[in-house]
Amino acid sequence: MATDRSQAVSVVGLAELQRDLRAIDASLPRELQKTNKAAAEHMAIRMRARAQSLGSTAAHIAPSIKAAAEQRASKVHIGGARYPMALGANFGAGHDQPRATSRGTVLGWNQFPEWGGNQFGGGTDRIVYFTIQREQREWVAMFERMIDDLTRRAFPDGRKSAP
Repeated sequence: MATDRSQAVSVVGLAELQRDLRAIDASLPRELQKTNKAAAEHMAIRMRARAQSLGSTAAHIAPSIKAAAEQRASKVHIGGARYPMALGANFGAGHDQPRATSRGTVLGWNQFPEWGGNQFGGGTDRIVYFTIQREQREWVAMFERMIDDLTRRAFPDGRKSAP
């Protein structure tokens, strides 16, 4: 499955910060990972709430929305083996027509909402990109505060880089 980075937020200087933190104390880059995890969890909580509010299949897949992080990345995962319907719940289906057998017997309606075409770089999204777009300003401000706090702890005398 291809990774869609159309909603990625790039942090300029994060790799340099990681290097400088490591030069001061080998445990500080783990603090950077914890910061990234907290930022991802902030967004995952909002995505789960959005999924719950939509009800039906979207509410069912809400527990599959999980935060993850690395030292240089903050991520949110959706779906998994127990939730194969997650992407359908998020993006919708190609049509909202009754499914029928070759004999014309109607089996029921699609479990997913109508797919509305390519918007936001990945289809009509109801949970992931929707939440990122709605929360992006607040999330970026929160992430900046957390990074500022980490750098104040790492560089208490005001230096911006390692000796």
